[in-house]
Amino acid sequence: MNDDQIISSDDFITMVDDGAECLTESEVRFLNDGGLKYRRMNSPEKSDVIAQVESYLERQNLPISGPDMRTLWENNWSDHLQKITSSDETAPDNRLMVPEFIQDRDVVRLNGEYITTRSPEFELHLANLIRKWLFRRYFSGVDWIGDFGAGSGLNLGFLADLFPDTRLRGFDWSDSAVSLINHIGETKDSDVEGAVFDFLNPDPMLVVPPGAGVLTWGALEQVGVNFQPFLNWVRAQNPRVVMHVEPIVDWYDESLELDEIAVRYHHKRGYLSGFWPALQGLELDGEISILKARRLGFGSLFHEVYSVIVWSPIPPGQSSPKV
Repeated sequence: MNDDQIISSDDFITMVDDGAECLTESEVRFLNDGGLKYRRMNSPEKSDVIAQVESYLERQNLPISGPDMRTLWENNWSDHLQKITSSDETAPDNRLMVPEFIQDRDVVRLNGEYITTRSPEFELHLANLIRKWLFRRYFSGVDWIGDFGAGSGLNLGFLADLFPDTRLRGFDWSDSAVSLINHIGETKDSDVEGAVFDFLNPDPMLVVPPGAGVLTWGALEQVGVNFQPFLNWVRAQNPRVVMHVEPIVDWYDESLELDEIAVRYHHKRGYLSGFWPALQGLELDGEISILKARRLGFGSLFHEVYSVIVWSPIPPGQSSPKV
């Protein structure tokens, strides 16, 4: 008996809570032809995975996010830079920019349960569909986009393909990441440049152009509870639209087993905390408009890394969102 299922185009539309136009024709074909195939786990399989996860969480030496991780990230991006610059391969679909930690996992989270992936690079392909949907939906018409915590530059690679005439800037606290970003600009012959940036101490001399787009993707998670300096800096820049794809701990339901595991993992790693209530407070005060807040229900063994928040500042005297 074949228990395989697929994420169809309708399933994706439901996941992101958008209209049918959020997918291109080729993306619809990819999904409906079984490009993202999986199987739900049975109870014994799920119990075995949970036992492995619990054993991992009992370890006392899990790395904690924050400034102490800078050396690790510098080494990681230095290795990645060496791999890319020494390769003779071309990079269809920006494949060479994919970080090593985005693995071809056999087990991921989907809609509140563990599933066994049945298609190669399941997580990467689904993440890239999410990436392109978000960028087309919220960054179309924006002529300057800054990716903060840009890492390997994967997002910038996709943005350069989607918006070849847009000025793209990548910011990271790692010098090697900045070199990776500049390499993208050279190889794609696009207006892509990198610069060093610290979420905890934003450069007051850095000014983004009017009508800019701002992005963080799995990066703001690293600041834990210390997100306020960056949030204050972004609001002062008055960009057109701000997008975050980050783990949002407030959206879990701790009465559910997998969510309770995710909460424990999130806190043990010292990931982003208090950010969602802060944005809600700003919206209640009439200072920002939250355009999208969506838990996609997709992630790794330990937590959901693909939760979406999109917002726009509201200047004094203006009451409607700009996007």
